[in-house]
Amino acid sequence: AEVSGKDDEFIRRRIDFAFKILAAYGAALKPVRDSGVTFEKEFANGM
Repeated sequence: AEVSGKDDEFIRRRIDFAFKILAAYGAALKPVRDSGVTFEKEFANGM
C-alpha cells in the first residue's frame, strides 16, 4: 500500500517526536543506571 505524502509526513514527525522523548528519558535515567541500583545478579534480565 502506498502512503500519501501527508500521512508519511505525519508519521515521520511522530517518530521524531517519540525519539526525542526516548532520548530525554535515557538522559534523565543515566544517574540511575550509573548508581548501580539496576544491576543485580539475581535479576540479570531486569525488572
